[in-house]
Amino acid sequence: MTTNSATTVSFYHLSASPFEKALAAIMGKAYASNLKSVILTSNELKSLEVDTLLWLQGRHSFLPHALISDPKSERQPILISHEVTDFPNNPEAIVAVSGRTDFDPIKYKRVIDIFNGNDQNEVEQARKRWVHYKKLGCEMQYWFQDEKGNWASK
Repeated sequence: MTTNSATTVSFYHLSASPFEKALAAIMGKAYASNLKSVILTSNELKSLEVDTLLWLQGRHSFLPHALISDPKSERQPILISHEVTDFPNNPEAIVAVSGRTDFDPIKYKRVIDIFNGNDQNEVEQARKRWVHYKKLGCEMQYWFQDEKGNWASK
């Protein structure tokens, strides 16, 4: 099987940091890299929670973003949605939370999959997603946290 070098899938195995802290850090790095992104959540309530989380990051780490329903969403470097659509900001990365895989990863330069490594069910589901992306020929990366919460790759 050839590798689809156009799409890199990065799995982030959370074990030391809460989801909120990890998501904010990952999105901060994406924004600093000028990587337009969409965060794909499981439902409208989760989208609103992520929106609030990003607003509460403080003025020194502000992440410009909007819900997809925002009338000027095409201007935002980070969009939040629970629906798969043609995203108006033309993202290069999709950040899949809650195990979402109902999108075409080949449309994106990066796919970021964040999962709770302390929940065995989430770990098993992440393994299935890994196989799914690998079969599509995506380049795969795996990031895990050490006991201090620092990221390392395997």
